Formats: sequence, C-alpha cells, structure tokens
Amino acid sequence: GADYVFNTKEKDSAYYAEDLKEAIADLTHGALAERAIVPTSSNAAFEEAIDITGNAAILVHFGLPNEGDVIHVPALETHTMDKQIRFSWLAPLVWPTAIRAISEGLLDVESMVTDTVPLVQTEQAIRALTERVDDPIK
Repeated sequence: GADYVFNTKEKDSAYYAEDLKEAIADLTHGALAERAIVPTSSNAAFEEAIDITGNAAILVHFGLPNEGDVIHVPALETHTMDKQIRFSWLAPLVWPTAIRAISEGLLDVESMVTDTVPLVQTEQAIRALTERVDDPIK
C-alpha cells in the first residue's frame, strides 16, 4: 500500500501538491522517494518518477509504452545516485488476482468508467480513446 497520497492535477483535492518533488522532499527530509512504480505508459510520468526519487532508488516502468516512445533519462545524475530502472509487463497471475478483487468488491471500478457506448459504436469509441477525447483514464 501507499504511505502517502499526492494529487498534482486537482487543486480542490485534499491530497493536492503543487510541486510533487518538494512535497516528497518535505516528508523525507530531502531524501526523496525510495521507490516509484509507474503503472502508466506516460513518458512524462516516468520522467517525473526519475526526478522525485533519491539515492539508490528503484523505479519500475510497468506501463506498456507506445511504439516510438522514448524515455529521457538524465544519465549522470541517475548513475551517480545509483538508481535502478526496471521494466515489467504482464506480471504473473495479475488478471486472476485483479478479477477476484473486483468480483469480491475490493476494488471500486465504477468510478473509473468514464463512458459506455453501444457495440455498434465501437469504432467511434476506439477512435475517441486514441485521440484522448475528454481526457479518458485509459
């Protein structure tokens, strides 16, 4: 589980932090985060994870990137801070565990549904998702 929650997008959130790195530095007395798991394909999110982690941190890029995506890593800083970057995709048993958690009501998936469409509108829905219409979650 998470020890702390930060929200850098919604200013009215109880967890809002304008500057994520500064908020983490305040909590850790400047040490920054020891671990960062990035479950999204967003390059910006992973690059921010590099920025908000400290010495000997372990970063895991878990999201599947898009074809042609490039992650920019500050080589000297990452090297001298002895950070480890790991990549992972399709963890063992992830789907049965996730489906069980949903079926047992342990995970609220309703709040993640931003839209539903009839089957005949599948093509339009996929195009809208690809074009990021209305800022979908996934």
